[in-house]
Amino acid sequence: MQNINLILKRYAQALLTSAQGKGCADDIAKELEGLRALCIELKKNMPIALNKNLPYKKKAAVWSEILQNLNVSDMLRNFVMLLVKNNRISNLADIIDLYLDISLKTAGYTVIKLVTTNNINNKELDNLSNSFEKVFGSKIKIHQGYDKSIIGGARMYFNSMMFDCSLKAKLQSLKRSLLNS
Repeated sequence: MQNINLILKRYAQALLTSAQGKGCADDIAKELEGLRALCIELKKNMPIALNKNLPYKKKAAVWSEILQNLNVSDMLRNFVMLLVKNNRISNLADIIDLYLDISLKTAGYTVIKLVTTNNINNKELDNLSNSFEKVFGSKIKIHQGYDKSIIGGARMYFNSMMFDCSLKAKLQSLKRSLLNS
């Protein structure tokens, strides 16, 4: 698993380096955010587009049409088609997340992933961001994630650490305490 993450990070870094060289890193980031939302929809409604077992020609035709409808830049079109050719299109959402994280870190942001059971509104996110900025002393970007299995509370991922303040974790801790008594 660690090997694949390194490979995906290299794809993201290569795209960012190329985009920075052409002065369009922010534009590519905006396009990628839209493409990420599409990946989520494709996973639910058209998983064949992300399927590793679909023959290259069919996959290339599907993605050519998708990208044409999205009207993305040539750079992003070429990058996505490279992923199709190298059979990495199923990892597109992860590569997008890595690109966005690397570009934010390059711009001086601290990136935090916050996983909850419900959507957090923008006002609450701004309040959390402001609080974290005071703690960490840098600009903060919060990415939201959802996981119904945590029951309540939240998990926060920062650098390579996880802070688990979920109800599920507290219940598991209580269970261990009761079994050990």
